[in-house]
Amino acid sequence: MALATVALCGAVVAPALAGKPTITRMTIDETFDDEFLTAECGVPVETRVSGHQITRSFTDSSGRLIEVFTLNLTITPSSTSGTFRLKDVGADVTRISKDGVVHQVIGQVPFFFNGTTWEDPTTGEVLKSPTGPDVFLRQLEKACAALAP
Repeated sequence: MALATVALCGAVVAPALAGKPTITRMTIDETFDDEFLTAECGVPVETRVSGHQITRSFTDSSGRLIEVFTLNLTITPSSTSGTFRLKDVGADVTRISKDGVVHQVIGQVPFFFNGTTWEDPTTGEVLKSPTGPDVFLRQLEKACAALAP
């Protein structure tokens, strides 16, 4: 399961110029067999993801749709030998720029990066690589140390 996860962010648009946002809040509480951590750590791992996501959609003064998707999740992988906790917090901002639709990911994506990256949401092409550090190996080592005997 890929979690596109990401730090609290707000869209900066003068309230008088923007349309009233549509706000949707969803509570998340899922548990699944974590194939990724099971394969990486060599022990069966079950992961619980709990928290919430909020989607704010509005139209700016130029009539362009802007969507801000924020989340605040606690991710808890567990095995018979231990538990590891991490946070998935941040924002995905989708907006129309001069060059077309751009998707910006801000925050931390567990087992990936902290920082900001830009992508074309239609093609998935990375337009700007992540600006923060690659945290894959460091987080994976900590997770496996906690989960494996």
